[in-house]
Amino acid sequence: MSCHRAEYYEADPSFEPAAEGNCDALISRALSISPEDIDVRISLASIRMSQQRFDEAKEVAMGLFEEINDKEPCKCGWLRRRLWAGPQQV
Repeated sequence: MSCHRAEYYEADPSFEPAAEGNCDALISRALSISPEDIDVRISLASIRMSQQRFDEAKEVAMGLFEEINDKEPCKCGWLRRRLWAGPQQV
C-alpha cells in the first residue's frame, strides 16, 4: 500500500507542497517492509526518474535487470508464448 501512495504523490508533485517528502517516506517504508519486492523497486526507479535523479533510477533499474536476467527462464510455455506473441496472436 505504501508503494501505491508513493506513486500517487509522484504523479502530481504540485498537488501537495510536501509531496516529494511524503513520496520518499512512503517508498522508504515500502523498501523496509519488502526490500526484495520487484514492484517496490520498480516504483523506486520511477520515483527517482520523476525527481530527475537519473543516476539513482538507472542504478535501481540496472540492478533489477541483472537480477531478472540471471534467473532461469519461465517454464510456463503458455505464459512465454502469450508474452512474446505479436498483437495479431493475442
